[in-house]
Amino acid sequence: MHGMEVIYVCPLNPDDGARARESAEELYLSGDGAVNCIDVWTCPEREGNIVILLYKDQEPGMEELSPEGARIADFFSRFGLVSHTRWSRV
Repeated sequence: MHGMEVIYVCPLNPDDGARARESAEELYLSGDGAVNCIDVWTCPEREGNIVILLYKDQEPGMEELSPEGARIADFFSRFGLVSHTRWSRV
C-alpha cells in the first residue's frame, strides 16, 4: 500500500523563499532511499510557497508520519510556516 506525506512550506519573506527553493532542489540529490519518491512543487500565485510530496510504501493501518518526513519538515521550518500531513489513497 502506498502512502503520501505532504509538507507545505510558506516562507516568511522572499529571501527565505529563495533559500527554501534552493534547499528543496537539493532534496532530489540527497535521497537516502527511505522514500520511494520525492516530488517538489512551487505555486506561481503564491510566490515562494513549496509543497514537498513524499511517496512511500506503508503497512496497512500505519497511522504515523515517517521519520524522513519529520526530518524534512523540521529542516524547512527555519524558512517559515510548515504543515506536515499524511494522506492515503481512497
